[in-house]
Amino acid sequence: MKTQLKNTTVLALLMTTTYAMAEENTAEINQTGENNQAVIEQVGIFDTYFNTATITQIGDNNEANIDQTADDVNTSTIEQTGSFNYAQAVSAGFMGSIDITQFGESNEAIILGGSEDFASISQGDPSISSPSNYNIASIDQTGCGQCSHHIVQSGFGANEAFILATHEGAYATITQDGAYNYTSLSQVGNPGALITQSGEDNYVYIEQSYWSDVSVEQTGELHQAVIQQDWGFNTNASVVTNGGSANQVDIEQTGDVLQADVRQFNVFESMAVIEQYAEGQTTWIEQHNGIGNYATVSQGLGGSIGNSASVVQYGSYNIANIVQ
Repeated sequence: MKTQLKNTTVLALLMTTTYAMAEENTAEINQTGENNQAVIEQVGIFDTYFNTATITQIGDNNEANIDQTADDVNTSTIEQTGSFNYAQAVSAGFMGSIDITQFGESNEAIILGGSEDFASISQGDPSISSPSNYNIASIDQTGCGQCSHHIVQSGFGANEAFILATHEGAYATITQDGAYNYTSLSQVGNPGALITQSGEDNYVYIEQSYWSDVSVEQTGELHQAVIQQDWGFNTNASVVTNGGSANQVDIEQTGDVLQADVRQFNVFESMAVIEQYAEGQTTWIEQHNGIGNYATVSQGLGGSIGNSASVVQYGSYNIANIVQ
């Protein structure tokens, strides 16, 4: 089995390296079974564009790696079915795409580097009843302008999603189903994001800077959303929580012309806390049809002017505080 594995890997490397001096190279590997390894390298010696790499694996404990350091407009695709699989795609070009799909549980997918226009990781399958837990998805791209990053994790839960984008104009979406999921998003330079979680006991941490915009939607109970937006101008943060108890939202913003909006529907013993530092800030908190909810707004914290804060609560035993 090891001899056959080595032959498969070396063959892919030879095919891809041989053709790397021309454009429109194509490399494809298909493996069925367990403990397989597949590697595709497309390395540009001269001007090389429109390269395509595809790896498909069925089974458990498999590993797939695609490395595209050729020039621009490259496409990487990895699809794995099974558990305890690992997939990694690395790119250094522009105007390309990376797509990783994993069906099963305890899988890990990583996208690194490059300035691809589109990077996507999908884990689990909402259309089937098989478990999809303990998956990890990570996208780390630097030097990416006007790029989009997408992670979808479906299943019973305990999944982790990470996105790091350190260039202007990046947009990200993360969608998670189930319980005990974790999301971490870090963006710099005019970013935008939409985070969606359904289930219970999920956690979101978002860190953005400059001209940022983020929306978080959580359905269920025991959720927590933490948003920190620094050095912003015309910065927006919006969180919507629907149903359940003991949900918590914390938003902290610094800069000018800040907006924060929290809406919690049919919640009990939930909390919304907003802190804004600077001038020209707007805050809106609504808590509907609940009992024992808490809302607090702190603006200025240094004698600033031009701020607006509104808290609306429907229900019983609620508490609201505004400090300007």
